Amino acid sequence: MKLLLITAFTGLISLGAQAQVTQQRQAYDVTKIEVNNGIEVVFTQADTAALSVQTNSDTNFANIITEHKGNTLKIYMKTPEDNKTLVIAPAKVYVTQKNVTVFKVAGSAIIKSYDTLHMPQVSINVASGAMFIANMEIEGSCTVKVAGGAGFRGKVITDSFKGDARGGAYIRLSGTAKTADMYCSSASLQAGKFVCSWVEVFAKNASAVFIGADAYIKANADGSSAITYYGDPAKTEFGPNAYAVKRDNFNFTLN
Repeated sequence: MKLLLITAFTGLISLGAQAQVTQQRQAYDVTKIEVNNGIEVVFTQADTAALSVQTNSDTNFANIITEHKGNTLKIYMKTPEDNKTLVIAPAKVYVTQKNVTVFKVAGSAIIKSYDTLHMPQVSINVASGAMFIANMEIEGSCTVKVAGGAGFRGKVITDSFKGDARGGAYIRLSGTAKTADMYCSSASLQAGKFVCSWVEVFAKNASAVFIGADAYIKANADGSSAITYYGDPAKTEFGPNAYAVKRDNFNFTLN
């Protein structure tokens, strides 16, 4: 009986473990990437543009769309012509670009980078259960907006950071910024190891904020939200309803 069970289990594994196939596609220089429909994008910076698609069957390639429109690369699953439910096939797309500064990801898709990205500025919009994961060094401004259960995670070193989290979304952040502006509504900002010289924070609708500040912090919140700050800023300002807690060090762990 044990031998029979082991044999059956091994058979199930072999059925589930399908070989991956890769298709190279034409790549053009773009400055914006949009990803949707559960597709995972692995993004790399390099001088020469490249684009490839990986999935578990040759028949899936026709449904995985990589579309260039002007300066934008759109990556998504093709909608059935008969209006039936969209079936999302396992898909990973490898994108290499030099000058992308705008990312938009939604529909439970993922954009991730394994290398530190260097940009003059960047705008990142994450929605509908999607995720963006990367470490970045930004010369100018970095804007991150997350909503609808989406998430952003990474280390950012920048001159100016603007974070906006709403609707069950989260930002998990480490790094540094000269100035930062944070807004949370029914969301969380976990940035105890994100140290800002100057930061403004507003939290409402049961939001939780952790932030680092070493010179100035202005915090405001409604009665259902809380702000925890780390460091010893020389100047602090708190709104009449703000619940802010000071921590003496930066022993916050970024998960």
